[in-house]
Amino acid sequence: MEGGLEGALVVAAAFCIQILVFGTSQSIGMFYIQWQRYFSRWGAAVSLVGSINLGVFLGAGMYWLLLLLISSKAWKVK
Repeated sequence: MEGGLEGALVVAAAFCIQILVFGTSQSIGMFYIQWQRYFSRWGAAVSLVGSINLGVFLGAGMYWLLLLLISSKAWKVK
């Protein structure tokens, strides 16, 4: 296996992070009725929480891509 133990640990950590992040975003509907009762708001206002959560998660990808490109250029040795 290329990368050895360190590579396997990086892959395992990335897998766990993806499970946690996508799991949270996809299971937010379980809380929908409880939040609607607790905050006494109509459906669209409560569902906005899940939309913002997923939007921030997906939108952050562009930020991290730019950060990765900048950092990879800074570490290049000429």
